Amino acid sequence: MKKEKTPEQIEREYSKKMYGAIKAYSDSMKLPLEQMVELFSEEITNIINKKIDPEANIVLEIDPKKEQILTYNTNTLVVEDEAFDPEDYAQAIYNVPLSKALKVDKKAQVDDEIKVRVNLSLLSESPSPEVKQVLKIVQQSLIQRIKTFQKTLLFNTYSQKIGQKIYVEFTSKNKDGSWNVKICQDGATVYLPASMISAKRKVQPGYKCDVIIEEVDEFSKLSQIKVSLDSPAMVRTELIENIPELNQGLIEIVGVFRRPGERTKVAVKKADATTVDFDLYGALIGPGGQRINNISKKLDGEKLDIVQWSPEIKTYVANAMSPSNVVDVIAKNPNDDNPRQFYVIVPNQDLTPAIGKKGINVLLASSLTRTQLDVLSVQQAEEKGLVFDHSKLEQLTQSGARRNVGRKKLENVKTNKTRTKNPSPFQELKVDMSSFDKDVAAFELEEQETFNTSQNLDFEELFNKFTETEANEELTEVKEEQPVPPVATVVKETKKDVENYKRAKKALENFQVDNDLANFGLDEELDFSDFDDEDWN
Repeated sequence: MKKEKTPEQIEREYSKKMYGAIKAYSDSMKLPLEQMVELFSEEITNIINKKIDPEANIVLEIDPKKEQILTYNTNTLVVEDEAFDPEDYAQAIYNVPLSKALKVDKKAQVDDEIKVRVNLSLLSESPSPEVKQVLKIVQQSLIQRIKTFQKTLLFNTYSQKIGQKIYVEFTSKNKDGSWNVKICQDGATVYLPASMISAKRKVQPGYKCDVIIEEVDEFSKLSQIKVSLDSPAMVRTELIENIPELNQGLIEIVGVFRRPGERTKVAVKKADATTVDFDLYGALIGPGGQRINNISKKLDGEKLDIVQWSPEIKTYVANAMSPSNVVDVIAKNPNDDNPRQFYVIVPNQDLTPAIGKKGINVLLASSLTRTQLDVLSVQQAEEKGLVFDHSKLEQLTQSGARRNVGRKKLENVKTNKTRTKNPSPFQELKVDMSSFDKDVAAFELEEQETFNTSQNLDFEELFNKFTETEANEELTEVKEEQPVPPVATVVKETKKDVENYKRAKKALENFQVDNDLANFGLDEELDFSDFDDEDWN
């Protein structure tokens, strides 16, 4: 027959398990053992005050040699031996018989409050259901307190690093395309929204890379840290880290707009306080394009357009249209003192690159300059009767240069990309919005699958003799906030494409901007009022 354990044996086992639990959390959270012991003492005192004795003050002390945690009540009341019931385990937390008190303090008297060692583990043996539940409540409360403490530590650590890079490992993918990842340095759980990673990326669990810290929430029920892999912040960070003039504040980044995996436009200018004379583009590009090429490689060969910012909006728009040549930029409303809608006139042969694949070039240029741009070829502009400066067209023809007049243009091109056949002239193109709709659909953000962020350490197992505790956090659903819609860029076709254009325009008017585009900086109002059908009759 198995011999029953004495209260002393039960207390000793409990003390060792308590030590093991606190030590495990201390090691995991990289905190001094004494700090964790203090946290446990506070939480146990709170529960005992609520459930058993409002005057109790529970203190845990470490016995490192025996690897035990000893539990004391510093406010134990001394009572007559006859008034003490040894079978009342709850009373043993706050009362001590005089005979036992004298062994602790020879001067002890009835009604004195002294520091006495108490045995919390005996609460689970109480015949009272209410008392029996106290130890379980203590353990549950400790679990929650630890998680809250972990969140506070995580927030204090990473809230100071927003905008910085961290090295992470991808762990699991959610149904909506988002990822659960963990920080390699400390194992903290991190959330990567689907809108912050390109759908073109081939990522598998176990993949490691740098990401950018976007947000840190102290009270989130799920992952506190939100990161991005393919946001403009990553481009900005790479530029600052790899270009000394940016890092030193000699050059300022005015804006970054990005379509991940395809193209990014970066507006720059010399810092207002800069007194050093240097070549702005040369500093950014580096000898032989080395600097910008290295950054492009880190971005999987993504094209980078360096755009010189200008306070003169027309010049800024022309610069932003890189890599296309621009003949002229004219305001749609000449009487507007602060125009934000422009015709961008380009050479006939430059219409396709000006628009870009699926409209990406003009879309990014429009977003970067916060304007609405309507791209026209010289022929289309003349047919509309627009008055513009032809001198730049003549200069381009004479020089044969593939660059914009009045600025330097740089585009980082993928060197290993297989060339396709030359695009047909724009007049032969048809406006087919199906591919555009597919692109939009690819970016649609579903609601996030909930996931568990509980820590691996299981406090319950360390106390499984006394109770069973659920250690996993309740799963909740996360929804992305709805952003403000972006700037619309509309590409007009020739008269032979009138019907296709009208259908395209109708589709665009009903277009609902998704979160992904907004997260990449494309977040202005859509306005199609200036694109009248009568212009195409």
